[in-house]
Amino acid sequence: MKWFHKKPTAGEYVADFEEADAAALQALQRGQADEETQKRALKWIIEKASGLYEEPYIKGCDGERDTNFNLGRACVGRQIVTLLNFSYMEIVKRKKR
Repeated sequence: MKWFHKKPTAGEYVADFEEADAAALQALQRGQADEETQKRALKWIIEKASGLYEEPYIKGCDGERDTNFNLGRACVGRQIVTLLNFSYMEIVKRKKR
């Protein structure tokens, strides 16, 4: 779903989403998301909201600012994916350090 008639700048950015994505996130927030709904919400966060798998570079007069914004989004996605891929034992080992 597109909310803007022109390409938004970093300050007004809203990631593309479908109604089902919004419903999944809202169900997750309420603690009422089933397994598939949880997966959909997390997939949207990683792929759309963080833009982790998108090219962060933006050319043009506002390119540096928008690129930095995209790099910040992707950083959040990398943190989430990193924690998802940690084994429980690795987390326990890190806590003992």
